[in-house]
Amino acid sequence: MSRHPRSRATTISDPGREASAAGASERTFQSRYQEAFSWAGVWRSASAHALRWLAPLGMLLILGWALEGRLRPGLWLALLVLPSIAGLLGALGMLFLRPARLRVRPGWVAYERVWDVLCGRAPRFRRLKGARLDPDGALHLYFEAGEQETLHPADWPAWRLLVRSIGRAVLSS
Repeated sequence: MSRHPRSRATTISDPGREASAAGASERTFQSRYQEAFSWAGVWRSASAHALRWLAPLGMLLILGWALEGRLRPGLWLALLVLPSIAGLLGALGMLFLRPARLRVRPGWVAYERVWDVLCGRAPRFRRLKGARLDPDGALHLYFEAGEQETLHPADWPAWRLLVRSIGRAVLSS
């Protein structure tokens, strides 16, 4: 916003207006966790993850204890509740940690997690200061406030295009 109509010094604090003023386009990249963009998908994925590991182990333990006569009525209830608790913890971890989308504008990046997408939060663009690609393929993004995000190739189907877009965004900042 300018101080005076004739003043040439302008300050644009909104990254959306800055990108459109520069005539630049925004690129959006979807992670491989697209099925989790609904609450039903989150719970389905979390329960499948929990049951994949807990069901065979739990069945063997319960069967062994039942055959030996060691199970008490209160223990049955605890053994039935444990997979539900593990599923809940898996779903929470998936919500808060898994990437959902990455939006790239020249000099700006918005990194959204599954929780942000499910809650309908507006993307928070942060000024990109640098990026580094590790030999193992992980891409580290460095932001203005000292924040850092790490992207892994297994999470992004369009990995090469994403790396090129980040490289262009760093050069334009």
